[in-house]
Amino acid sequence: MKLKNITIDQKSCRTSKFLTYGKKSFGMAKFFNYFDERRENKQKNDANALFTFLLGFACKVPSMRALERFSDNLGYYCHRSVLESFLRQVNLPRRLRKQLKSMARAMQSGKMLKLDNINGRKLGAVDGVEVYRKSYSPEEFYKAVKQRKVCELCCVSVHRDSSTNEIIRYDCYHRVIVLSLVTNRGPMPIDWEFQTSTAGEDYLNWLNSGANPNNHPKEESSEQDVKQTGELTAAKTLITRLNCEYNGFLPFDTIVSDSLYDKANIIDLFEEYGIALIAGHKNKTRKLRTQAEKDFQERKPRIWKIENTSYQGYQGVYCDSNRRSSKTNKVKIVCVERAEKGKKAVANYFYCSNYTWMTPQFVEWCRHYRWKLENGFNDWTNKWLILKHMFHHHDTACNSIIGLLFIAVIWVQNFWKGNLNRGVIGVKALSETYEEFFSTLKEGVRQIMRHIEHGSFFRLINSS
Repeated sequence: MKLKNITIDQKSCRTSKFLTYGKKSFGMAKFFNYFDERRENKQKNDANALFTFLLGFACKVPSMRALERFSDNLGYYCHRSVLESFLRQVNLPRRLRKQLKSMARAMQSGKMLKLDNINGRKLGAVDGVEVYRKSYSPEEFYKAVKQRKVCELCCVSVHRDSSTNEIIRYDCYHRVIVLSLVTNRGPMPIDWEFQTSTAGEDYLNWLNSGANPNNHPKEESSEQDVKQTGELTAAKTLITRLNCEYNGFLPFDTIVSDSLYDKANIIDLFEEYGIALIAGHKNKTRKLRTQAEKDFQERKPRIWKIENTSYQGYQGVYCDSNRRSSKTNKVKIVCVERAEKGKKAVANYFYCSNYTWMTPQFVEWCRHYRWKLENGFNDWTNKWLILKHMFHHHDTACNSIIGLLFIAVIWVQNFWKGNLNRGVIGVKALSETYEEFFSTLKEGVRQIMRHIEHGSFFRLINSS
């Protein structure tokens, strides 16, 4: 049965199951009630705003104005000022992180983190994601700087005309470092940290001093430089805070990352918290890489095959002199060459923690899962479209939006892909697209909301 032939009753039934799933699996009713008990004298309850955001994100509502219309269409109007006031609550990001921690624990106890072929290890992944990009003409940018709209979270890239070297536009964007649990349902984000920048303050001082072109604030040669300078600092802050919040009992024991993290200080920090690191190792000029390449040419590889792809794996233990202690300065360099039938072989090098179970087969499976995770990030940005919109330009509000979105992501992906037979008979998550799922959920919400009492918007989850 195709989705377009499903009746309204079936859509409403699926939406009810979605709300019930959130209540029973992740304690969403208790989460909403926490906000229902606060600031009761307000004209609109905080729980109504919370439910508007979470249900709106679950239905892929991409902007603040659209969220306002979304609540109105459902029979309970939440004005934009009410939504903005809710986002700016100082303690809201901390409360959202607490809920994400609770959801991570629920996934861990419910064996939702189990992956095949990695010997029972629990994988996490850390990566930077760009959000909220906006382009300005030079005049618009300078005006925004004077109005302090270029905040400490804004990274700035400058675009010049190749022939005249004149500035033609500025791009402002935020970069958020996301730590996700790797599952077969897609990436489950459990925490985040924004990358900070001094660009806004630098440009404000430059404008106030007369805007001399010869003293133009330093321009990074590329956006890759911006990523290099700030992501590692934000990642260290993120891991340190997570270890403290979880009291050392993290829901993952291995982190997979890109080649930016193949640094001695990163592996030292991770291993201090009991986390194994697998990072890409692309710098061919590093001594460790050149020494490993030379050694692997003289060694016999491990060979295995999966379907139409054949693999050859090498591994070696080397001393990284940049590590903190000379007693624990060993790292493992792993190389995996994979060759698909009819295609040229590709070799990947990895900078890893030195454990006996860190074999080429294990590392390749982790690489494979991380590749699938990156596709999940693309789904958030390209299919959900929410991360591309600036909901509110305030540091607390920006953190709140990310936390709310991540709660919606975990809720939606576990319901949609947790059991491939869940939902409407004949429709499976393997064949159903994002657009079809969002359309079904949104229409079902509309049908249900017509039958609940006015003023009891968020209480729908308690009655599900």
